[in-house]
Amino acid sequence: MPQVFGDAIIRQLNSEKWDQREEALQSISERLRQEANVAAEMSDRLPLFNACCCIVRSAMNDKVAPVYFASCKLLEYLVDDFGKELNAEDVQAGLAPLMGSMLARTGESNQRVLECTCALFLSLARMETVGLDFIATYVTQQIKTMRKTRLVWGRLDLVRRTIIEYGLKRANKFSADTVLPMVIPALEVADEKVRKMAMRVVVDTYKIVGKDAVNPHVQNCKPALQNSLQRRFDKADGKPTQPKQSATRLAPLKPLKGAGSLPPLQMEGVSLKGGPPKRSSLAPLAAPPSQLSAGLPAPMSDVRTTLSNTLDDEEAMMNSILQDGP
Repeated sequence: MPQVFGDAIIRQLNSEKWDQREEALQSISERLRQEANVAAEMSDRLPLFNACCCIVRSAMNDKVAPVYFASCKLLEYLVDDFGKELNAEDVQAGLAPLMGSMLARTGESNQRVLECTCALFLSLARMETVGLDFIATYVTQQIKTMRKTRLVWGRLDLVRRTIIEYGLKRANKFSADTVLPMVIPALEVADEKVRKMAMRVVVDTYKIVGKDAVNPHVQNCKPALQNSLQRRFDKADGKPTQPKQSATRLAPLKPLKGAGSLPPLQMEGVSLKGGPPKRSSLAPLAAPPSQLSAGLPAPMSDVRTTLSNTLDDEEAMMNSILQDGP
């Protein structure tokens, strides 16, 4: 490596100062531009191309964002300009060791890093020496663990961006059959943000390839999840959504707090249950003073006597009226 780029650049690449590492990558990019004017034969460019791929692979793992940005810029120029006339197999062989590091950066919390990574993947997919099939092999790789929710979300975001730009075709490696097996497990992740992104990817896939291509991948999902997906599929098809069923029964009234400890309602010495009885139109019967003072109801014999006396008085009054008549 020193014999290709010189000891000064190698020292800068290994410097503890991030600005020195960034400057080294910029110097290599400038060196490539100079070599492009000198090396007329493509065979002369391949050793330099492979050496640059090794340097970029190390820089891809740099934690400092500016250094990572410089490595992405260098890689894009290396493939699209300096190595555009190289054999596609040689280019892909040099890029293959970089793909793992690039995929790992989709889990970064720095939005600019994520944007730069996705843009680089899409840019490489446009290049003739790389292409979508090569990129899809890595983009659609199964995610080993769903616990790293930030990485899962970033991968889903990258897949969705790729779908939006390139669509889905059954003839290549970026299709519903390669995308959905990676996306479906994310539908059941606890993180809501991840689930929503996975749902968007599935719906985007449905819009492109249709029901027959999607159903085999979602038929083993939980029933509630299938219903949620079906509602979104219906919406994508322009079908009216089913209104939510309203409750037909009123909820039972809850007893008042502490109502069970209240004493029963008392009325005239009688314990009532379920509320007071209906009022009678008859006047209450008089009870003997002795029993009124005791607060007890009158016995039946006294009630009969009272009724008999009342009837006798009414009969005497009617006889008196008849006798005084004309």
